[in-house]
Amino acid sequence: GDKDRVRTGLALHAAAGHEGIDVDLSGYPAAQAMMRQLGAVEAGMIADEMALRRGLTADEAEMVHARLSAPDGPEPDHPLRLELLGRAALAQGRAKEAEAYGARLATSEPERSAGFLLLSEAAMAQIGDDPEMALHAGNLARLAAGRDRTDPRPLIMYYRIALAAGEAPDERAKVALEAAYDMAGSDPRYRLLLTRHLLSLGRT
Repeated sequence: GDKDRVRTGLALHAAAGHEGIDVDLSGYPAAQAMMRQLGAVEAGMIADEMALRRGLTADEAEMVHARLSAPDGPEPDHPLRLELLGRAALAQGRAKEAEAYGARLATSEPERSAGFLLLSEAAMAQIGDDPEMALHAGNLARLAAGRDRTDPRPLIMYYRIALAAGEAPDERAKVALEAAYDMAGSDPRYRLLLTRHLLSLGRT
C-alpha cells in the first residue's frame, strides 16, 4: 500500500549517497541564553499577561481589570500592572483610559518601548472617531521602535494602523511587517496578518 511505498522510498533515500559541505563553526561565538527569574509581583500577574496576549472578550478583560485594580492587587505603580490595565481597558473599548495608563508607563520608564506602544495602540483605537489619530499612532510606534530593537510589536503597528485607518499599507509598513518575522513568527495573530499581506501581493 501507500505506507509500504513511503517506507521503500525512505530506505532508498537513506541508502543513497548525498554530497554535503563542511561548515567551520570555530569562529562563531557560542549562543548565550538570556533568562531572569520573575519577581513575586510579576509572577502573580503572568497568567493575566498571557491571557491578554492571546486575546480576551470585553467581559473577560473586565475581570482582569478588576483583579489588578483590587485593593489587595499588585503594587499600584508597577510597570507590568500599568501595562496590563491599559491592555485590559483596550479590550473593553476604553481607549482614553488605556491612553492614561500608557502615559503613566511611558513617564515612569521612558527608556522602554511598552508605554509608547500602549499609547500607539490607544491612539489607533480612536482613529474611527478622529482620523488624524493615525498619524499620532504612527509617531508613537516609531518612538516605541526606537527604544527596543528586539520588540517586533512596533514594527507590526505600522501595518495595523494603516488598516485601522482604512488605507492601503505603504511600502514602509509592508517592509516593517515582514522584518518582524524572525522575532514574531510564532505569534498566531502576526502570522494571520502576514498571510493577509502576502496574499495581497499574490505571494502564496
